[in-house]
Amino acid sequence: MDEIPEEGLDLVFSDEDVPAPVLADLQTPQGGRMAPRLSGHVRLFESGENLLLSVRIQARMHLSCFRCLREFDSDHEIEMDVIVRRKDKESPGDDEVVDSGANEVWTEGPELDLGTLLAQELLLEMPMKPLCSQDCAGLCPRCGALKGSDQCTCREEHETDPRWHALAKLKDRAGR
Repeated sequence: MDEIPEEGLDLVFSDEDVPAPVLADLQTPQGGRMAPRLSGHVRLFESGENLLLSVRIQARMHLSCFRCLREFDSDHEIEMDVIVRRKDKESPGDDEVVDSGANEVWTEGPELDLGTLLAQELLLEMPMKPLCSQDCAGLCPRCGALKGSDQCTCREEHETDPRWHALAKLKDRAGR
């Protein structure tokens, strides 16, 4: 961080340039491996005691569909601006609550781990329930095959939950 020129520093990176082990080991909440492929641009500026980061990332994440469990790739663009503050005697301790924006990072020492910062942003960007497509039908609860596929041998007609039979009778009487 001490070697940033006055005009700022531009870093352009691709998947091969990001040797951060934290990115290789990223896991989805469902336990799968995300294995993100990244490319992007980081612009660094010094502002007094702080460092300003402007990050633009294109990420391709390998995810599993929440409904059908099929694996698929999902493209995301992430843009963030971060203020990096150096820890010193006046900075908050680990056990103190800091009222800072989500765009502030505290660091100590002359280096900044961009891999960890990128990993955190990727986890925040990942959908809670990833879907391979919005109209994914999911798995058939009877046979376990993909609903509507040739492998699904179940009947097409929808079987009503027996708890709704009384309401269906009422509807039939009202329709006469």
